[in-house]
Amino acid sequence: VEAPLVAAAAASPAERGAWRPVFGVPLDTLLTIEERQGSVPTIVAVVVNLIAAEAASCTAQLFDGRGSPSFVFAAKATMEAGNNPAGVFDSCPDKLRVAGSLLLKFLYELPDPVCTDARALAFLSAATAPSPVESLREIVDDLPECASTLLQYLVAFLKLVAQHQDENGLTPHALAAAVGPAIFRELSVLAAPQHSDAATAVLTLLMSESDAIWSSSPALVQMPAFQNLTWKLLLVGRLLRVTPDDVERKLIALEELSTLNQALAAAQKAGAAQATTIAAKIEKIHREFYLLEGRSAPGNVNLSDDKLSAGMLYSLRDHLELLKQEEINLRAAFRAACPNKDRPSVELTGLRDMIDACARSLSLGDFMQDAQDMFSELFYLRGEKRRPFSLPEFLDVLGKWMELYGLFRKHDKFKAGYISVNNMVECMEEFGALMGYKPTPFHVMELCVEFDIDSGFGVTWEEFRLVMHRWIESKKKGDDMGKGAHGADALPTRDVLQPTTVEELRQLFTKFGKPNGTFDVLALGGLFEEICYSFNLGGTLSDLFRLFRAVEHTSEISWDQFVSVLGKWIILKQLFVNYSKDGGSTILGSDLEYPLRDLKEMWGCFDPRYGNNDVSVMAKEVASSVNTPMLTFEEFCNALRFQVAFKVIFELNDAGTGSLSYSNTIKAVRSVEDYCGLAPAFGQALGGIDHACMDMDVQLTWPEFLVVAHLAVGDEFDGSI
Repeated sequence: VEAPLVAAAAASPAERGAWRPVFGVPLDTLLTIEERQGSVPTIVAVVVNLIAAEAASCTAQLFDGRGSPSFVFAAKATMEAGNNPAGVFDSCPDKLRVAGSLLLKFLYELPDPVCTDARALAFLSAATAPSPVESLREIVDDLPECASTLLQYLVAFLKLVAQHQDENGLTPHALAAAVGPAIFRELSVLAAPQHSDAATAVLTLLMSESDAIWSSSPALVQMPAFQNLTWKLLLVGRLLRVTPDDVERKLIALEELSTLNQALAAAQKAGAAQATTIAAKIEKIHREFYLLEGRSAPGNVNLSDDKLSAGMLYSLRDHLELLKQEEINLRAAFRAACPNKDRPSVELTGLRDMIDACARSLSLGDFMQDAQDMFSELFYLRGEKRRPFSLPEFLDVLGKWMELYGLFRKHDKFKAGYISVNNMVECMEEFGALMGYKPTPFHVMELCVEFDIDSGFGVTWEEFRLVMHRWIESKKKGDDMGKGAHGADALPTRDVLQPTTVEELRQLFTKFGKPNGTFDVLALGGLFEEICYSFNLGGTLSDLFRLFRAVEHTSEISWDQFVSVLGKWIILKQLFVNYSKDGGSTILGSDLEYPLRDLKEMWGCFDPRYGNNDVSVMAKEVASSVNTPMLTFEEFCNALRFQVAFKVIFELNDAGTGSLSYSNTIKAVRSVEDYCGLAPAFGQALGGIDHACMDMDVQLTWPEFLVVAHLAVGDEFDGSI
């Protein structure tokens, strides 16, 4: 008989819960509290682990119930606090006896015994029945699932201990006499000696005929001690997403990396020439560590900075054989439900039955049906037509759902039905760790705005699943905010203007400026009069003044700010005149695409959400801003004022790279909010998210900044109707 062992796992502080009852709780209630339905209680797994590992060292007093009371109660209190009692057992002079006493105490204090009150008399009478084995099989089949699983597990455990009877003196009869009364609780209908003898006989019979009574092998615990349904979902989900082969490859890479790092340190210390070769091998491992079997974009995490992947891989390694068996069971369930065994696949119409079959193979409940939506979402996220799912695709989506559900349960500690935005960001970091993906701040904010997530109300499971699925698929496609190719894709204003125009602006700036090379905002009135006279800008002064006030920070205007703002108004005037058919007085709405196309060549784009159609979309929006078929220059500028403001703000915060760092983007967004007359809600919301879980090394290009600006102030400020 194989030992019904469960890999021991210490609980980290994050995994520990508040005080919970363990003793004196109905069995089905306890399994629900511990989220171990289909398994056995944690206390039983812990005691079995301890005793089975040292079965040959046990004594005949193992289950006499006389273990040190102080240690028994200390172990009980430790269990109820959600901690591992290994430290208590290790300090006991008679730890096995204490563990045996703890198990007996647990069994005796069950409100309904393992055999159940309703079936106790039938059990105790089965030993003298004409066909005792057949009678016991019928009674066991009639037991509740939780009681049947625990009884089968205890019988397998006692058989294991009895295998070492030559060393420990614990024969099957002796074990049955010690544990039988706890399993088959004393009944008033039988006298105590008669009950004890009957209980011993029944348990002895169960041990000797277990193979005939239970058709399957012992139902071993499917989740490690101190790990519950949440952790089963996490571990199985991760294995399905990454695949067992890739898990093993990564584990080998970690071991090789540890060896190479030690060799590199020794080579550098000795000044050996091999240091360069070793360093190259280390670099190769770092570069290939996150590569996946399927096609996906490279990650944004360096292995040397990764604080999560190693621990996650080691937790998978500790239970790899068990997890592999779960994957095999899933594959078998999938193939069994497919009519085509050679090329198994499942249509969307057959997903419900397929998921139900897989849930049964994993001993999970009906809640797994919730995974159906993720299959439909995948076609939308990838822009594909609906088609059948192959086995690898099915397992990948199912693995994503399982891990996501496990992550949500992990952070929803009080079963409130929602988690915080910070919890969601932590889940993103964990969800993408094995693929080398880490959330970035503006991408997170984009998803929060898209799914209307309010940090004050938290994130529900449905919102969480949608956001996380969208996020990981975006990362796999390489769509991220601030992590793409950078570089100046537009010309600075001063490089577009004619040199004579720049010189004229310089003279005006110097005329009104102060000795420190700036001029006061209050001096704009006199300056505007000359500007309008020199460049014929018409009645656009209020917008100019408003934009200057948005970009200044010390009530002083610098030369860069001055030329950036006024230069764009001058460019607009030149384009307006170029395509005007009445000498610069008006422009036809049907001709707006021409100046806007020229403007796009200088600026890069108007709205990246519309791709190459952004010019025609902007032309329609500008034309619809008036009720006539033509626009004056003032109306033209008014329709484009937010686009101009966004471009000015981006240009003034750009350090010459064609992109904005995180800190400069925050400054720019504040200027955008100020220009639009809004409270700085976007920056405050972003500041409330834990930056430790995100990749803050971002550089926003002009199109990406436009998206962020729209998120911060809304589409009503970009000229759209």
